Amino acid sequence: MVKTVSKASSKGSKQRGIARSGSGRQMTFQAFRLRTQNPDPNEGKVVEVVEEETPEQRARRHAKTTGLHLGDVRRIQSLFNQALALGEVKGQKLPLEHFRTWLCQHCGLDPEKNVPGHLLESDWPKDFEDVELTEEDFVSWYNNKQWSEEIMVPDPQERNLRKFCKKQGFKITEVERVKAAFDKADKDGSGALDHYEFQQVYCQLEGIDVSQVNETKFRILWQEVDEDFSGSIDLMEFAKWYLNVAPMPKQKPGRP
Repeated sequence: MVKTVSKASSKGSKQRGIARSGSGRQMTFQAFRLRTQNPDPNEGKVVEVVEEETPEQRARRHAKTTGLHLGDVRRIQSLFNQALALGEVKGQKLPLEHFRTWLCQHCGLDPEKNVPGHLLESDWPKDFEDVELTEEDFVSWYNNKQWSEEIMVPDPQERNLRKFCKKQGFKITEVERVKAAFDKADKDGSGALDHYEFQQVYCQLEGIDVSQVNETKFRILWQEVDEDFSGSIDLMEFAKWYLNVAPMPKQKPGRP
C-alpha cells in the first residue's frame, strides 16, 4: 500500500529540473520545458510505503474479530488458499463459483445438484455470479456455518452412517463396531460382501470360528440378509440385519 504526502519546497532551493552543482543530476532544457508544461502530480510529495499485513497478522485480526481460536483461523486460512488454487483468481479474492467448486469437493457434495441453502449466506446470489470473497469474508462464512453437518462431518459416507443410525435407532458406537468388522472382511474394498466375506464378518462379530457354523446355517443367514437377492450385501444391509436380529448370541470362551 502506498500513500503520498505533500511536502513544501525548502527555502532557497534552486529551480527544479535544472542541474544542481555537485548533485550529479542533469536535465536538458527541452526536458525541463516539457516537465514545466506537464508537471508531475506527485512532484514535491513524499512517498510513504505502508506494509501489507502478513498472513499471521491477518489471522490474529480475524481471531480477534470473530472470537475464533487462532489455530482454527490458521486452518481456515489454509482452506481459503485451497479454494484459491482451484482456478485463476485476481489477487486474493475468491470468485463465488470457485467457492462452490471447493465446497462440493470439501464436503463431498454432488456438483450436479444445488448446494444446500443452509450452507450459504442469505445475501449471496443463487447463481454464484459476480461476487468475490475476500479472506475475511471466507473466515466470517466459516464461523457462521461451522456447526453445519456438512462442515462438521465432511465425509459423505460418515454422514450417511449417522443418518442411518438416527433412522434405525442404533447407537453410533454399535454401527461403528459392525463397520470395522465389515471393512476388515471386505478384502477387495468393493463396499459389499460376497458369501465368503459374509462368513468372515459374521464369525468375527460373534467371536466364533468359521468351523463352528455349518454351511447350511450360513446359507440360511445369507438369505435373511440379502433381501433384494442381489448376490452381495452392503454395510447398511448387514448392520440393519445384524443389530436388529442378532441371530446367534455370543458364546463365552470354553463353552460348547
